Amino acid sequence: MKALEAARARGMVTLLVTGTRGATEAAKWDHGIVVPSAETAHVQEVTLAVLHLLCQAIENGVRS
Repeated sequence: MKALEAARARGMVTLLVTGTRGATEAAKWDHGIVVPSAETAHVQEVTLAVLHLLCQAIENGVRS
């Protein structure tokens, strides 16, 4: 949370990937992805997929 707060304070776009227990927290940031699971491993799997997609978008020069 401190890293997200620091990023926001610097004007950066924030993204939180979390499980169902963090759904309320996800709404506080620019982008929040809530994985419909309370299992840490499932949330980590989705986090890895999101990171790979972000890297691919950066490599392709895609901007939103």
